[in-house]
Amino acid sequence: MLLLIHGELCVCDLVKVLDTTQSKISRHLYYLKNVGLVEDRREGLWIHYSIKEAETTLDKNLRMCLKQCFSDNGTMISDFKRLKKRLKEKSKC
Repeated sequence: MLLLIHGELCVCDLVKVLDTTQSKISRHLYYLKNVGLVEDRREGLWIHYSIKEAETTLDKNLRMCLKQCFSDNGTMISDFKRLKKRLKEKSKC
């Protein structure tokens, strides 16, 4: 959901915000990339991930539904607060 709402994020941002390991985050992003949901962009040592552009009306509607369904979820709200704080403090990973 962080990628869906925020847009592009570095793996290191996700590691800090979700308080989990880099290997776990990378593995899940690898799965999402393999099924065509996310794409990556390399910038030096860092890989940035983003949700691929919706190709169909169904894709767009599903994304909008997900955003609405999770907008008042306590865990998601906490994650977004931590992300906002992380991005304010961040200079580089």
